[in-house]
Amino acid sequence: MRSIELEIRAEVPLHHYETLLAHLRRHGKLVNRTKRCSAMFFGHAGGKPVDLRVRVTNGDAEVVVKKGAHHAANRVEFSQPVAKADMAGLARVFSLLGFEAKVGERITVNFDFGRGTIVSLVKAGRIAYMEVERMTDQKHYDKDKAEVLEVLKELGYKPLIKSDFDDLCHRLTKHEDWIFRGTPGDITKLKRILRSY
Repeated sequence: MRSIELEIRAEVPLHHYETLLAHLRRHGKLVNRTKRCSAMFFGHAGGKPVDLRVRVTNGDAEVVVKKGAHHAANRVEFSQPVAKADMAGLARVFSLLGFEAKVGERITVNFDFGRGTIVSLVKAGRIAYMEVERMTDQKHYDKDKAEVLEVLKELGYKPLIKSDFDDLCHRLTKHEDWIFRGTPGDITKLKRILRSY
């Protein structure tokens, strides 16, 4: 089973967004466009970094667990569908873990570039970035990573190194997302936002 999410990211200057989107439409096959709201929790479990998300995408809700460093290209990922009505309650429960938490909204356009490679162009307010990903396993990881990096290179972008990725996440938190502490006010705000999903 291919349970490793091989994901390479690159920041896209906002003034390049429309040009890149047009290029992706010409050279890839449009898979879908998603509108997503995620309550994201970042911490450690069993001594390893964990990224826990309660999210709704185009009306479908799920809980997602990603194990591995947040900036890593090879995190293990599992998801479980849940009822949309349970999202705010699950976010409240997960807030009790004491993890760093925030809520973010993203518009993503996904393109199939063949061989299981998906190129996602993501917009969060005034910030844009691209993710080139493929599901893999330990046996195929090195070969798959080389192919994913080649796709990114052909698109004219370089992968974010850890410090650049950390800076991108900091700017997203500061300018586009909001801190979630699980307070009654946070739950009310999250429920209000989720009504538009």
